[in-house]
Amino acid sequence: MQPVGTKVEDCNIGTKDNPNIVNLSKSLAPEEKQKYIDLLGEYSDVFALGYEDLNAYDTRIIQYIIPIKEDQKPFKQKLRRVNLVLLPLIEK
Repeated sequence: MQPVGTKVEDCNIGTKDNPNIVNLSKSLAPEEKQKYIDLLGEYSDVFALGYEDLNAYDTRIIQYIIPIKEDQKPFKQKLRRVNLVLLPLIEK
């Protein structure tokens, strides 16, 4: 599977006062682009478009718990060496 194109354009699915910018491919036909904008605009409440959207969730409902046996003590894994060639990519 290959990407259609790497060129994208910014599209606003919000209002002029409260813009929500998404990136859509420039290779889309105008009617397809409008369908995507309408669909994303209709369901904009489903997508988190910024970090401020993520803070609205109640942590009593959504939380991740690491299951640990009661009679076992957690341990820290040893640090692993990283290939120096890959280090700049990891830091990026």
